Order: sequence, then structure tokens, then C-alpha cells
Amino acid sequence: MNICMGYKRFTGIGIALCLFCLCYADSFYADRREEWLRIAEENTPELLREEVVPASVVEVVADPAAFQGYRTEECGLPAAIYGIPLQNASSVIVDFGRHLTGTFSCTLNHHGRVSDAPVRLKFTFVEVPSELAASPDPWPGTLSRGWFQGEIVTVESVPATITIPRRMAFRYVKMEVLGRSPYFDFSLSSATCIATTSTVSTPEPLPASASPLIHRIDEVGLYTLRECMQTVYEDGSKRDRRLWISDLYLEVLANNYSYGNHGLTRRCLYLLAALSREDGVLHATVFEKPESHPQYGTVFLDYALLWNLTLCEYYKVTGDKSTVTDLWPVFLRQVEYALEQVDEDGLYDPSSPCWLFFDWKDKLDKQTAIQGLLIYTLREAKLLARRIGLEQRVGEYEEIIHRLSDAVLRKNYDSRTGFFLSGPSRQLSWISQVWMVLADVVTPRKG
Repeated sequence: MNICMGYKRFTGIGIALCLFCLCYADSFYADRREEWLRIAEENTPELLREEVVPASVVEVVADPAAFQGYRTEECGLPAAIYGIPLQNASSVIVDFGRHLTGTFSCTLNHHGRVSDAPVRLKFTFVEVPSELAASPDPWPGTLSRGWFQGEIVTVESVPATITIPRRMAFRYVKMEVLGRSPYFDFSLSSATCIATTSTVSTPEPLPASASPLIHRIDEVGLYTLRECMQTVYEDGSKRDRRLWISDLYLEVLANNYSYGNHGLTRRCLYLLAALSREDGVLHATVFEKPESHPQYGTVFLDYALLWNLTLCEYYKVTGDKSTVTDLWPVFLRQVEYALEQVDEDGLYDPSSPCWLFFDWKDKLDKQTAIQGLLIYTLREAKLLARRIGLEQRVGEYEEIIHRLSDAVLRKNYDSRTGFFLSGPSRQLSWISQVWMVLADVVTPRKG
């Protein structure tokens, strides 16, 4: 295993990193993975379940002034449609009044004569009215058509209670009758959603002096975070319902100042560590079903370093030295892996095979951004090591920080404009400036 690629030129430092790697080279964390997975499972939260019923029955109306050109108009309360034969209405739309993440159920009763044939129903779950205004088919997109939230259900006999097994993220539900016998009728008698989240606390409100807009932004942000806090921090409650490291980092930052659900953070840190690659490098994303497993082939260098920063943030609010010490080899391995991608000039090597993400922007050059993230991570590592009594393990980090900072200042800082540029094309971007400022490569005043 070539464990000192690129950074071996930093004599002394390279030797120290090599010795660390050799300690773990015989299958990284082999003696800890099973235990880490057990700890992750032990920290699986019990979901809070809330039963929610529809607030109204609505219809979708075209309106050029509305968001995406459509709005809803209330046309009755749910009680008004319960018990009415569905032969008089081929479809009905119920509005739950707010966004929900959970499972939907409804009950059908026969109306008059008993059922003599199966009933075929189509359910469509949407977040905004415009989704009901047009069919997505034929679907031209590259994301899976399976992400759309709809189910066709065949009910063998009525009365019956239907529970859609797939968890949905929605506000509106449209129910359409696709097929039934002409010799009997049936009606809807109830509809519910069991909404779920793993957080039970209520964050402190913003000061009354904050503007109404800021209050509303805070409310929506907290509500979104709450719905994404399931048995892991999810990328989204509707799509990519799994744990990604970048989302983990951002959601943990918000959780630390709101819900304080630190057990969920601990679970995610351990889950990612237990499912890391054989060389100890973290996968960017993991799944929980049918059993916990990574998405193989998804290793992003920036995500690996963001796991480190998440561990730092976790310690700042919990003081949980035991967890940090236990996961410390994973922390060091991500740094070592990142330093392998640094060239002899002290800059991230653009020819490195590592994947970088940072943002959804075509042709975005990320050399300066990853340099800043690495420097920032090294600074945070020094602070964390001092707090948990492992300073000797990162004694060389100060010299590395100096050399990485000096390299990016010499090579990528444009003194004429006062901006950092990135890569062979000398690209100017926000992301480069952000990470240089966060990494304290320049003084706060210059930043």
C-alpha cells in the first residue's frame, strides 16, 4: 500500500504518517468495526409518532400569481365527503394543512349492496398544488421515476383499511377510482397520516426583536430539519432518504443549536465509521435497509473531512471524550488520506483521482476549496486533540498547516485583486474565498 503518496516529501511528517498507517494497515479498524456497528444500532432512536387527520378537501386552480402557477381552493371539510358514494366523484383531494413525513392510511366502507368485485385506486402524494396539475409522464429526467410518490392499490373487498407501506413526504393526497363494479358502491370513512420524527424537544424561540421574515425562515428551517431527523439525519425526507456526510455536518450544526438530539449524531458517526472502506476511508453515504451498508464507490474527499468536522462539533456540545477517543483512528485516517493527495509544492494535486463535490456547479474548480477545508480540518484537529489529551498525536499538524497555507498564498492568491484563484484555469469563485476565510489563511480583516 503506497501510504505516503505525494506528501512523503514532507520528511519527518511523512514518516510519522507512514508509521500510523502501518499500525492499522492490516485491515483498518478490523477489530473495532463490529463493535462500532453495535454502538450505532444501540443509538437508533425510537421514532415519535403523531396521528394527523386532513384539514380540508380542496381542488387545484390555475393562478398565474400563485407559486408555480397553481393554488388550492377549499371546497369542504373531510367530514363532508365521508360516507358519500364515490361513484359521484371519480377523485378527491385532501389537504392535511401542513407538510408531513409518515405513512398514510384510509378506510373504505361499502355503500348499499356488498362488494362483488375488487376496487382499484390510485393515490398521489404531493407537496405543492402544481404537482397535481400535470402528469410527470413520459418522464425525461435522469433521477429515478420511482422517487415520485404514488401508488396503485387493488382492494379485494370492501370494507377495508388501506395502509400505504411506503413512507411519504407530502401535504396533499389525491385519491382516484380507476376501476370498480357497477353493481355496488363504496365510500371513504377516514384518512390519517402517522407522522414520524426522532426529535422530541422544542427549540427556544427567536428573540421577539427578530423580523417576521426571519421568524418564518427559522420556523420552516426547523420544521424541515425535524422531518429529516428520522433514524439517521436524512438528505431529504422525500428523496435520497439516507445518510450523506455533507448533510450530516450541516444538520448537526443546526441540531446543536436547536433540538439537541446528540444521540442521533453519535449513531451516524459510528455508522459511517463501521461501514468505511477496507483502507479506512469513509464512504460518502450509507443506507439502513435491508441492513446497514454503504453505497460502494462513493468516496468524496471533502465529505471524508466533513465527517472529521462533525466529530469536532459533536465534542464541543457534548464533551463526550469516550466517543471521540474511540473514533480517533478514523479521524486521523481521513487526514492522512487527504495529505496523500498533496503535491510537492504543498497544494492539492488536481490530477488526484479523488472525487470532490462542494457544490452542484458544472466546471467548478475545487482545488483551493479543498485546500482550505483541509487546513480548517487540521486546525480543528489540533483544538480537539488538546481537549482530549491526544496532542502528541498531532504534533506535526502545525508545520503542515503552515506549509499548506504558505503554498496556497504563493500559488493561488492574486494580490492585484485580493482574491484566491483555483486550479490551472485560475478560476475565481465564491467557494474558494469561503474556505480560505474559514481556514484563517488570511487575517480576519483581509478575509
